[in-house]
Amino acid sequence: MGSKEEDVPVEPTEKPSFIEDMTEAERNTALELPVGIKNLGNTCYLNAVVQCLKTVPELHSAIIDFKPKRPGAEGESSGTPSSMLTLEVDSGSLLTLAIQDCYRTMDSGKTAVPVVLVNLFRSTFPRFAEQGEQGMYMQQDASECWTELMRLLMQEVPAKDASKTAKSFAFFYKEKEAVNAKILKDVKFPMVLDVFDLCTPELQKKLSPIRGKYKANYGSNNSGFYQLQAVLTHQGRSSSSGHYVGWVRWRGNEWLKCDDDDVTPVLEEDILKLSGGGECWGVELSE
Repeated sequence: MGSKEEDVPVEPTEKPSFIEDMTEAERNTALELPVGIKNLGNTCYLNAVVQCLKTVPELHSAIIDFKPKRPGAEGESSGTPSSMLTLEVDSGSLLTLAIQDCYRTMDSGKTAVPVVLVNLFRSTFPRFAEQGEQGMYMQQDASECWTELMRLLMQEVPAKDASKTAKSFAFFYKEKEAVNAKILKDVKFPMVLDVFDLCTPELQKKLSPIRGKYKANYGSNNSGFYQLQAVLTHQGRSSSSGHYVGWVRWRGNEWLKCDDDDVTPVLEEDILKLSGGGECWGVELSE
């Protein structure tokens, strides 16, 4: 028996797309995922740190709104846009502008290609420009990178915004091999850190009235509660080799694995497994 003409399936006007056949940009758009940062050759240590810092809302906003000061003019902004990197601005401001440009590119949904950022970082901190026998730039220590960027940002952006991160890294120096070796100890960390018991009695009195009110609403509340925002992990034997990856809080309890420009969603339980034993871990907290 035949079928009515109107019962015959109609071929879709648009060819269906499958996730496995999509490019990174197409996949991220379809899944509404943020984008990452291109690895320019042993720059995963810098990428991971920049991606972790980006997840702190106050710091991200401060960098996006950053305007460099005129040389010799205390507190006066030059108004120089990030696309106009001139010699009138000091190296610290230039590097902050490069981070700003990176964040703006990522916020627009495009993968950042941090050529200016990497070059400025290496020129500002020459020890990160170490090259191997064949002239290739060598892997660097993400902990040292983190320290230098935090010092820089605390000078360039408001202190209240740049100081909302804390870190912990698990390397120690082996004199015999002359390398920063990994501490293979499993150190658990919570999703929310309460530092109330570590405060002085005077500070505890100031924190107490608002602790109950803000326990479920973390932010700039001076409550003593710090929410885990990012984890930076390392695969390899020493800090100057291997590969660094950033794991960042995305939306609520949703997390992302930021492996340079490869960004994929992960579960909160996956984050709790990054407590050491086989990977170096760094913790970033936002109050």
